[in-house]
Amino acid sequence: QRLPAGDHRYPTWIKWTKKIIVEEGHSLPQLIHIWQLVVRHPNLFFSSAAQFVPQMVNSLNRIGLSPNCSNENRKLAVDLAQLIISWELKRHELQRQAKQAEAAAGLQTQATATSDASTSVEAGRKRPAPDSEGSAPLKTAKVETATGVTAVPTPTPPADASVDAKADAKAEVPAAAPA
Repeated sequence: QRLPAGDHRYPTWIKWTKKIIVEEGHSLPQLIHIWQLVVRHPNLFFSSAAQFVPQMVNSLNRIGLSPNCSNENRKLAVDLAQLIISWELKRHELQRQAKQAEAAAGLQTQATATSDASTSVEAGRKRPAPDSEGSAPLKTAKVETATGVTAVPTPTPPADASVDAKADAKAEVPAAAPA
């Protein structure tokens, strides 16, 4: 099934440029002219770089590596190679920025949800809020070991913990058998 007229994946000028490269690529002057156009306007062709890079690589041999080619053609071949590299670097930079923006948006959404949840928890909290360092208030529990009794700091259970969990926290730890 054909696409409706005007509903193209690439702009018309990109489509025609590629068509000229493919159909008239056997003519070296025509090919050189098109590649000079692409090298002079790299930002216009960046969005469709995937359409042109394979043809660029294939035409490098014909343009700049033959022993009887002019210095202008050699410079064009170097410019094409440099353009391919710069497009690839730009693509990587755009991907990195997109990932950072996506991560920032995810953190912002997560921070909003966390702040909403912490506001509702703080409203019903019976114990003091965590101190400025972000740690919960500590209690000391007595632990009997083979060497004697030791006081160990333990975090307080959350305000919404069940009664069973509170009872378990208050229970004494049985003495360890001597070794």
